[in-house]
Amino acid sequence: MSNIARRKGSSDLSSKKNVLTTKKFLGKEGEVPYIKPPSILDFVDNGRVEDIQEMESLFNNMKEGKKMLVTRRVYNDRAGKPYKYEKFLQAMATDGVKVMLIDDIEQFIADYQSGKFAINFTLDDLVAEAEKA
Repeated sequence: MSNIARRKGSSDLSSKKNVLTTKKFLGKEGEVPYIKPPSILDFVDNGRVEDIQEMESLFNNMKEGKKMLVTRRVYNDRAGKPYKYEKFLQAMATDGVKVMLIDDIEQFIADYQSGKFAINFTLDDLVAEAEKA
């Protein structure tokens, strides 16, 4: 693939896709934020460890460019907090993650599913950027 990319004048064939950065995601570059910095920090400071791990999986799967199934149903956990169970397509199966509905993360997921952008960051990268506020 690298020879094809080289001949096309690009180091990556997918480089034509819009890449969402942590600053854009958090609204630091004139964009409407998907999640505000205080919200993501509150989530990692006060959220359940299991929910944080699931959110890490969401961003890791997205960073890898995995395709997702569209999920419309919203659930409430035992604490009454809303979440969705998002499924990613694997080679021979599907893998799902619980996503706590913080701020406008539903729109973020919908935009990712429609192919508006790719991401190159993890939850840890988001937290690091949010701390720079």
